[in-house]
Amino acid sequence: MSRKAFTLSDLIGVLVIAVLIAGLVFPTIQASREAARRSVCVNKLRQLGVAIKQYRDTRHKYFVLRRVC
Repeated sequence: MSRKAFTLSDLIGVLVIAVLIAGLVFPTIQASREAARRSVCVNKLRQLGVAIKQYRDTRHKYFVLRRVC
């Protein structure tokens, strides 16, 4: 007997395997996204520190935030 189509059990098996692989990969993707967000945040803080240091070096005074309200 020759088979020309997929059976329901074949499709269910493939879906189960796909879901298992997705379940294993998803936490890894989330961890890499969180690491990227953390890296961006650290880089922005570093740039802010460099900008404040340059301000202090050029104007010979410290940067002061004043309250507006």
